[in-house]
Amino acid sequence: MAEVRVRLERWRRRHGGPGMRIPEELWTEAARVAQVEGIGTTARTLRLRREGLSKRIEGAHRDEGEGASPGSAFVQLDMRDLCSPGRAVVELEGEGERVRVEMTGAPTVDVIALAQAFWNRRRCSN
Repeated sequence: MAEVRVRLERWRRRHGGPGMRIPEELWTEAARVAQVEGIGTTARTLRLRREGLSKRIEGAHRDEGEGASPGSAFVQLDMRDLCSPGRAVVELEGEGERVRVEMTGAPTVDVIALAQAFWNRRRCSN
């Protein structure tokens, strides 16, 4: 994130302040950071509009191909819930569908693989 922040600050000093259109290349880099760091954190740190950043992330997912869906643009996991003994719940939503997996004991599930399988599956037409 630090590298993108430096590039954005340099661009702002050279090309103006509020109201100037940020080049798509910088938006793309910021969107990549936001996919790792989160939209809110990235928007605050880089001083970008949250809505613009979110829209570019969704656009990037659509450009990736058939497997991506707008509902898979952001995944938030609290890994403490998956590592604690007792009970863990994983809920996934996308395109009007939802799956909920409840696990007891010491859950050993690959949450990322589960999410990818859910969002990339072929839908049956009724």
